[in-house]
Amino acid sequence: MSSSEMQQPQPPLNTQHLTTAPPLGPLHRCTPTTSLPWCRPRLDFSVGLPACLPLNNNIIILCSPSFSRALRTRLRTRLRTRLRTRLRTRRHSRRRLDPRDRPSASLIPHRCSPFFRLNRHRPTVEGFLTHRTQSCASSAPWPALVLRHSFRRPRLRLSPSPRASARRRSNMKSSLPSTAVAVTMLSMAMRTSAQDSPFSIDTVDATKKTASVLAWDMMQYYKGNLSGHVPGILPGPPPAGDYYWWEGGAMWGTLIDYWAWTGDSSYNDVIMQAMQFQVGEDKDYMPRNVTASLGNDDQGFWGMSAMLAAEQKFPDPPSDKPQWLALAQAVFNTQASPDRHDKTCNGGLRWQIPFANNGYNYKNSIANGCFFNLGARLYRYTGNQTYLDWAVKTWDWMEQVGFIDGTTYAIYDGANVNDDCKDINKAQFSYNNGVFAQGAAFLYNATQDAVWEQRATKLVQTGLKNFFPNGVAVEISCENVGTCTTDMLTFKGFVHRWYSVITQIMPSLAPTILPTLKKSAEAAIKQCTGGALGRQCGLKWASGTYDGKTGAGQEMAALAAVSSLLINSAKVPVTEKTGGTSKGDPNAGSAGDDFQQHVAPITAADKAGAGILTAVILGCAGGMFGWMSLGA
Repeated sequence: MSSSEMQQPQPPLNTQHLTTAPPLGPLHRCTPTTSLPWCRPRLDFSVGLPACLPLNNNIIILCSPSFSRALRTRLRTRLRTRLRTRLRTRRHSRRRLDPRDRPSASLIPHRCSPFFRLNRHRPTVEGFLTHRTQSCASSAPWPALVLRHSFRRPRLRLSPSPRASARRRSNMKSSLPSTAVAVTMLSMAMRTSAQDSPFSIDTVDATKKTASVLAWDMMQYYKGNLSGHVPGILPGPPPAGDYYWWEGGAMWGTLIDYWAWTGDSSYNDVIMQAMQFQVGEDKDYMPRNVTASLGNDDQGFWGMSAMLAAEQKFPDPPSDKPQWLALAQAVFNTQASPDRHDKTCNGGLRWQIPFANNGYNYKNSIANGCFFNLGARLYRYTGNQTYLDWAVKTWDWMEQVGFIDGTTYAIYDGANVNDDCKDINKAQFSYNNGVFAQGAAFLYNATQDAVWEQRATKLVQTGLKNFFPNGVAVEISCENVGTCTTDMLTFKGFVHRWYSVITQIMPSLAPTILPTLKKSAEAAIKQCTGGALGRQCGLKWASGTYDGKTGAGQEMAALAAVSSLLINSAKVPVTEKTGGTSKGDPNAGSAGDDFQQHVAPITAADKAGAGILTAVILGCAGGMFGWMSLGA
């Protein structure tokens, strides 16, 4: 995770999926189609919506999870106006407008029967609305905006001349506004009129539907399940793409929580493939092809997602694959290795793992926070005292070095080892607070120690005060001054997820946390009005308006904010004693670090071998020079 990366332009929306409707959860999923004999499925990239264009070009069907009433009215008005204007162009001046030449735009609501009546003479548009054989009670379709424009054919003479026939055929052809023009006008209308967010969190069902759409929008930035791309990661790292390796691990954790809280398993196969593909050669989430940007925090995020899979009882991998608990233990064991905790600054994890990486000389809070969080949760899950000892040791070190202020409970970013961590970078980021607050809450849940209760409570109070001014999440170190990097766009979502879990394992904090999370989530979806779909999310939730920039991080944060509102009906994270099924391996990851370079001591055998090799080389060189002198 690069804390110094510059903001990169966000990648274009992945449009390959739009030939079929996105999954909207078990109650809203449409059946995709592979062939429509009467219809040309195509995509308008400016609108970004699936469009089914019949061969006679007199109907356009656009599908979207939501068309607000105001948006539909504006779309109809603009479409009719532009089509009528086109009919009055010079090319159509020779024909009189007929009163029937009125393009219309009608909405097919969340019911099956109206669309069946409209298309009784044709097959149902499968994949865009609903399969013809499905019952309306079991599969609610998407709403579809059906744009229809039909025009009176001009009468032809009985015996027209060839020139007149050609002219009339040209007029007839041009009298039908092209589909491209109509869709472009719709795109313009959508961009200019989509002022209100299409999302709602007023009810549980509305919250689930909103979360479903946000999850789908987030996944359009993921290409790992497409041919020729690497499973598990978002496009990157820079300059190949905007995203570092760690953000993929964070995204899968977000989707695991989404699955656990909504019950939507649409992405489970993708999650399984991604998290198994990235385990690395030693099954400890240190794949060698990410060495150039591998940090302890990066590895930690993947480890925490594996731990989450065990706690949420995410489906276990096949028996011949590494298991979730074992993967979390492998990450912890590699980070607990003495190689990682050197004597600089009296201990603690460095930011980067390979010594050649920029940032290796920096020790920071998030690297140690992930380690602390993982240790706390492993202790609660397994009861192994070693995990508790390391968690306590990490907290004590954070206070001793000054990264955690023991009075205010502010958590600062980190410091350079060359200054013995004396010159502390006092920037505060929300995820540092969140990762330690959740870890402390897990320790209180497992130990019932009042010390951890006090620490978790103080951290939550500080976090709500600093990072939720006026009840809405703000990344205070970068958001208001416009300096947030791609990494930082995700942080607020993590806090929403982690704080919501705190309300499960420390119910005493629920009255303090939940109202703020609800208000913050409302602000998050209110500004989700941008992008090609008219529902993309930005960073500045508190502003109430879309900030013009979207990406995987912004969508991930909004998804986390919305899905975490379902925490009241979610199951508490399990342990080995309360129903956990994931298999562990306490020795996983014990092979050590391939990234740490050590020079072995020189032995007598090494010296003898070196002497023999030197003699051979000198002998060969002497022979060569002698041969050259004879030849001369």
